[in-house]
Amino acid sequence: AVGGLHVEDAELVLVADGGIGEDALGEDHLPEGRGRLGQGHRVVVHDRARLPQDVVVEGVAEPLAVEITRSVAVPPIGIGASRECDGQILVLEDMLGLSARVPKFVKRYGDVAGEIEKAVTGFVEDVRARRFPSNEFTYALKGE
Repeated sequence: AVGGLHVEDAELVLVADGGIGEDALGEDHLPEGRGRLGQGHRVVVHDRARLPQDVVVEGVAEPLAVEITRSVAVPPIGIGASRECDGQILVLEDMLGLSARVPKFVKRYGDVAGEIEKAVTGFVEDVRARRFPSNEFTYALKGE
């Protein structure tokens, strides 16, 4: 049992901080235990039938994530939990810099939003200045 949850009985266990994406968890979340060991946090069992034998540890305190990792037979996947988890995931939009607001545990590996803005600005400037489309980017009639 970890945080009052018997993980060996679940097919998919999501251990999450109750404050992260609580609305996204849906109505079938079952509060048990405490994610960061503080007020308003809990261990959540979610969607047992969809992904058998998976443990996802999300946004919980490092010591609890380590305890979970050492306590379960399946390799836990961490998202904002601990490097001790057997695997790591992040939301692609967050790590690429497409999200305006991201959780503390997200490391941005790029600024795709900035690159998109730069590309769109360049396109608009070229269109307004009538530099695009140039002959290079248009079709000629056959035989010409």
